[in-house]
Amino acid sequence: FDIISPWNVGRYASNNGVDKHLRDEIEPDILECETHGIDYFPVVFPGYSFSHRNAKRRFNQIPRLGGKFLWRQMYNAIHAGSKQVYVAMFDEVDEGTAIFKTAATSAQAPDQGKWLTLDAD
Repeated sequence: FDIISPWNVGRYASNNGVDKHLRDEIEPDILECETHGIDYFPVVFPGYSFSHRNAKRRFNQIPRLGGKFLWRQMYNAIHAGSKQVYVAMFDEVDEGTAIFKTAATSAQAPDQGKWLTLDAD
């Protein structure tokens, strides 16, 4: 292998979980990859919401915390020594993980439907 990229979406749901993941997974993974000359490419995600596709799921299941959740993951990965980071997902609006097509406030969202806006947290 030339690179390892663990899929982390949904593995933690808070900044405390992000920090635990750093200690338990990212730091040891980076050391192991360096030992074998393999690049490490961690996956970060802005949050998660799937309630519109599954009514049993809670709305805003993994809160974005106004961007602080994504920022913490990025900071931890880079601080631990990762030279690259994959942001999941640019366009997955259906899962609430998209980092584009966002409205800053609920007043800017369409009237129809339930929308996860940046001020939701």
